[in-house]
Parts: sequence; C-alpha cells; structure tokens
Amino acid sequence: MASICSVSSHWFRSIGDHLARDLEARGDHLCLAVEEAIPATGDLFIGLALGFYSFATLGLRTDAAGLSGHHLFEVRKVVSLPYIHILLTLNPGAAVPSLSSEDLWGGGLLRDMRLAADQSSQEDNFFKRHIAARAQYGLYGISALALRSIQGVLGIIAAFFSLCTLGHSRFLNRVAYHGLEFPLVLRDIFYASTKCIHPFA
Repeated sequence: MASICSVSSHWFRSIGDHLARDLEARGDHLCLAVEEAIPATGDLFIGLALGFYSFATLGLRTDAAGLSGHHLFEVRKVVSLPYIHILLTLNPGAAVPSLSSEDLWGGGLLRDMRLAADQSSQEDNFFKRHIAARAQYGLYGISALALRSIQGVLGIIAAFFSLCTLGHSRFLNRVAYHGLEFPLVLRDIFYASTKCIHPFA
C-alpha cells in the first residue's frame, strides 16, 4: 500500500510540475507579446517623424531619410512578433516558422525595382537621372502599396485560421507571420516619395 501511495504521489507531483511549466511558458509568451510590440511601436513613431521631416526638406537631409528607413524597417515586427507570442501562449508547442526575412510576398521584386531606380538616379545621362529615375521610384511605390496590401489581407486571414487551429500548421503560421509584416509598406512609401522629389538624395 505504501508503495502504491508513493507512486501515486510521484505521479501527481509530476503532473503538477508539468502544468506549472506549461502555465509559466504561456505567461512568458503573453508578456513577450506586449514587450515585443513596445519597441516596434517606438520605431513606428520615430520612423514616421523622420520620414515626414525628410519629405519636408525635399530629401536633402539624407541622414534623416536613412534613419527613417532603418526605423520603419523594424515596423515589420509591430504585428508579426506579437502574433507569434500570442500563438505560443495558446499552444507552447505550436509549429513556429523561421522568423528570418523571406521573399514570400514579392520582396525580391520590390528590391530589384528599388535597385534599378537607384542605379538610374546615379547615371550621368540627364534623362535617366532626372526623369526615368523618378518614374521608376513612382512605380516602385505603387507596386509596394499593391503587394503589401495583398500581403496584409492574406496575412490576417492566415493568422485567423492559424490561431483557430492552435498553430498546428507550419505553413499557415509561416504565411501569417510573413503576411503580418505588411507595415513595411510605410518604409516603401516614404522611400519612394522622397526619391521622387530628390532622386539622388
């Protein structure tokens, strides 16, 4: 009888320890969802302020434009990282996708368009430097707005189903995470707008 009681006590204690660890993990991820959103939100406000300042100075303050781009790049985390931690709060064993940047939503295309416009802005030819470059930056901004909008809609839909299924589908989680990086459109718009005014800033 003593041995049975001892085994039962050990079993209940093991179950209790497992539940405690599980609750602790969920609590940690819930806190991280808030903590990750705070610096990303700070980057949002700083990036917007610098972006408007750069735009107001017609892109002549290249330091402001560069800093704006840096902060607005971090804005991609403002929704995507809290989503991951909310998912892990619901299910600590969820199939978390790679959090590295991916060209899942035409990022490679946008990067190529931006580089082509940058190259035109450095040409000696007057037409390429002043006219073609501005047209390319404008097309880049319009393309970014369209692609990021699609990215955001699909990301929100995928996130809904991902949370409903408690993150068991790595594919859904991946589409949701990278889709929720759509606030990057702010960086694209400010970059394109500033460069349309002053292509060689």
